[in-house]
Amino acid sequence: MYPDSEQSIAGRKVYTWGYGNTYTVAQTVRTPVSGSVYGSAGGMSYSGYQTSVVPQTYNQNCMIRLITDANGYYVETWEWNGNESGCEYFSGSMSRLIDETGGM
Repeated sequence: MYPDSEQSIAGRKVYTWGYGNTYTVAQTVRTPVSGSVYGSAGGMSYSGYQTSVVPQTYNQNCMIRLITDANGYYVETWEWNGNESGCEYFSGSMSRLIDETGGM
């Protein structure tokens, strides 16, 4: 996967990848309900569940930055910022990089 940006800063190369996605799904929610009713014949209690469908919004985001030597051969340091579901987007590519370089 090619980086979204590449810069040369202070004799090093900085590669940046970014990912962001927001989506909404319908989620079924069960809420317990109970109560009592009264009438001329007496009273009665009830209990059960009320089912409703509500929208649930999820936000995935991740930014990964690798800093290498001037030639781009050796990773000197790296950092990430985001959430697990957003960074999972890069997991396959990062696993291959770690395998090829013998770890970072």
